[in-house]
Amino acid sequence: MDQKPRYAYNLPFDEVIELIGSQQERKRKIMKSGLVTKTKFKLTGDHLSLLRELSVGWSDSSFGAPEICSKRPYGNSSVLWDMGKILGIERKTDKGRDYLEFSDTQTEIMPQLHREMQYVLQIGFQFCVFDIGEYETEDNVTWTSHPTWKKL
Repeated sequence: MDQKPRYAYNLPFDEVIELIGSQQERKRKIMKSGLVTKTKFKLTGDHLSLLRELSVGWSDSSFGAPEICSKRPYGNSSVLWDMGKILGIERKTDKGRDYLEFSDTQTEIMPQLHREMQYVLQIGFQFCVFDIGEYETEDNVTWTSHPTWKKL
Protein backbone atom coordinates (compact mmCIF):
# COMPACT_ATOMS: atom_id res chain seq x y z
CA MET A 1 0.00 0.00 0.00
CA ASP A 2 1.45 3.36 -1.07
CA GLN A 3 1.10 5.91 1.74
CA LYS A 4 1.90 9.60 1.46
CA PRO A 5 4.06 11.12 4.19
CA ARG A 6 2.14 12.89 6.95
CA TYR A 7 4.42 15.89 7.25
CA ALA A 8 5.22 18.53 4.63
CA TYR A 9 8.98 18.32 5.18
CA ASN A 10 8.90 14.78 3.70
CA LEU A 11 7.21 15.97 0.50
CA PRO A 12 8.86 17.14 -2.71
CA PHE A 13 8.84 20.93 -3.15
CA ASP A 14 6.07 21.00 -5.79
CA GLU A 15 3.79 18.94 -3.53
CA VAL A 16 4.50 21.29 -0.60
CA ILE A 17 3.44 24.26 -2.75
CA GLU A 18 0.28 22.37 -3.77
CA LEU A 19 -0.46 21.53 -0.13
CA ILE A 20 -0.05 25.18 0.97
CA GLY A 21 -2.32 26.35 -1.84
CA SER A 22 -5.00 23.83 -0.93
CA GLN A 23 -4.86 24.87 2.75
CA GLN A 24 -5.29 28.53 1.82
CA GLU A 25 -8.22 27.67 -0.47
CA ARG A 26 -9.81 25.59 2.31
CA LYS A 27 -9.48 28.55 4.71
CA ARG A 28 -11.16 30.84 2.13
CA LYS A 29 -14.03 28.36 1.71
CA ILE A 30 -14.50 28.07 5.48
CA MET A 31 -14.54 31.86 5.86
CA LYS A 32 -17.13 32.22 3.06
CA SER A 33 -19.30 29.47 4.57
CA GLY A 34 -19.79 31.48 7.76
CA LEU A 35 -18.49 28.67 9.97
CA VAL A 36 -15.76 31.01 11.20
CA THR A 37 -16.80 34.54 12.00
CA LYS A 38 -14.82 37.62 12.89
CA THR A 39 -13.92 38.09 16.52
CA LYS A 40 -14.22 41.65 17.81
CA PHE A 41 -12.65 42.66 21.08
CA LYS A 42 -12.32 45.89 23.05
CA LEU A 43 -9.12 46.22 25.07
CA THR A 44 -9.88 48.37 28.13
CA GLY A 45 -8.12 49.94 31.07
CA ASP A 46 -9.40 47.07 33.23
CA HIS A 47 -7.47 44.62 31.03
CA LEU A 48 -4.32 46.71 31.44
CA SER A 49 -4.78 46.84 35.23
CA LEU A 50 -5.00 43.04 35.31
CA LEU A 51 -2.05 42.72 32.92
CA ARG A 52 0.20 44.68 35.31
CA GLU A 53 -0.52 42.16 38.08
CA LEU A 54 -0.08 38.89 36.13
CA SER A 55 2.25 36.42 37.85
CA VAL A 56 4.89 35.75 35.21
CA GLY A 57 7.42 33.04 35.90
CA TRP A 58 9.60 30.50 34.15
CA SER A 59 8.65 26.93 33.32
CA ASP A 60 11.61 24.53 33.37
CA SER A 61 9.76 21.81 31.46
CA SER A 62 11.28 20.79 28.11
CA PHE A 63 13.38 23.70 26.85
CA GLY A 64 11.80 26.16 29.26
CA ALA A 65 9.63 29.17 28.53
CA PRO A 66 7.98 32.13 30.24
CA GLU A 67 4.60 31.30 31.72
CA ILE A 68 1.71 32.82 33.59
CA CYS A 69 0.75 30.84 36.67
CA SER A 70 -2.65 29.29 35.89
CA LYS A 71 -3.40 28.58 39.56
CA ARG A 72 -2.53 32.07 40.81
CA PRO A 73 -2.61 34.36 37.75
CA TYR A 74 -2.87 37.54 39.85
CA GLY A 75 -0.87 36.42 42.90
CA ASN A 76 -3.26 34.43 45.09
CA SER A 77 -5.41 31.38 44.49
CA SER A 78 -8.66 33.34 44.80
CA VAL A 79 -8.79 34.73 41.27
CA LEU A 80 -12.01 36.73 41.67
CA TRP A 81 -10.84 38.18 45.00
CA ASP A 82 -7.55 39.27 43.38
CA MET A 83 -9.38 40.74 40.40
CA GLY A 84 -11.73 42.65 42.70
CA LYS A 85 -8.78 44.10 44.59
CA ILE A 86 -6.94 45.05 41.37
CA LEU A 87 -10.06 46.60 39.80
CA GLY A 88 -10.89 48.59 42.93
CA ILE A 89 -14.11 46.89 43.96
CA GLU A 90 -14.77 48.24 47.44
CA ARG A 91 -14.71 45.92 50.44
CA LYS A 92 -17.81 45.55 52.54
CA THR A 93 -17.76 44.57 56.18
CA ASP A 94 -19.92 42.14 58.12
CA LYS A 95 -19.51 42.10 61.91
CA GLY A 96 -16.02 43.57 61.64
CA ARG A 97 -14.78 41.08 59.01
CA ASP A 98 -13.68 42.23 55.59
CA TYR A 99 -14.99 40.37 52.60
CA LEU A 100 -15.63 40.98 48.93
CA GLU A 101 -19.21 40.76 47.82
CA PHE A 102 -19.83 40.57 44.08
CA SER A 103 -23.05 41.40 42.31
CA ASP A 104 -24.48 38.96 39.77
CA THR A 105 -23.21 41.23 36.99
CA GLN A 106 -19.69 41.27 38.42
CA THR A 107 -19.79 37.49 38.84
CA GLU A 108 -20.55 37.18 35.12
CA ILE A 109 -18.19 39.90 33.87
CA MET A 110 -15.06 39.09 35.89
CA PRO A 111 -14.50 35.54 34.53
CA GLN A 112 -15.11 36.90 31.01
CA LEU A 113 -12.59 39.69 31.62
CA HIS A 114 -10.08 37.10 32.86
CA ARG A 115 -10.67 34.88 29.79
CA GLU A 116 -10.13 37.89 27.49
CA MET A 117 -6.59 38.25 28.82
CA GLN A 118 -5.64 35.73 26.11
CA TYR A 119 -6.67 38.31 23.49
CA VAL A 120 -4.81 41.06 25.36
CA LEU A 121 -1.58 39.07 25.26
CA GLN A 122 -2.03 38.10 21.59
CA ILE A 123 -2.61 41.75 20.63
CA GLY A 124 0.24 43.04 22.78
CA PHE A 125 2.71 40.50 21.41
CA GLN A 126 1.63 41.18 17.82
CA PHE A 127 1.88 44.99 18.00
CA CYS A 128 4.60 45.14 20.72
CA VAL A 129 2.37 47.57 22.61
CA PHE A 130 -0.76 47.27 24.73
CA ASP A 131 -3.00 49.98 23.30
CA ILE A 132 -6.58 50.54 24.49
CA GLY A 133 -9.07 50.27 21.64
CA GLU A 134 -11.14 47.93 19.49
CA TYR A 135 -9.60 45.04 17.57
CA GLU A 136 -10.81 42.40 15.15
CA THR A 137 -9.51 39.12 13.73
CA GLU A 138 -10.82 36.63 11.20
CA ASP A 139 -8.64 33.87 12.63
CA ASN A 140 -9.97 31.39 15.14
CA VAL A 141 -8.54 32.83 18.36
CA THR A 142 -8.75 29.49 20.17
CA TRP A 143 -7.24 27.19 17.53
CA THR A 144 -4.68 29.59 16.05
CA SER A 145 -1.59 30.24 18.12
CA HIS A 146 -0.86 33.51 16.30
CA PRO A 147 -4.12 35.14 15.14
CA THR A 148 -3.72 38.32 13.13
CA TRP A 149 -5.49 41.15 14.92
CA LYS A 150 -6.34 44.47 13.25
CA LYS A 151 -6.97 47.66 15.18
CA LEU A 152 -10.27 49.28 14.22
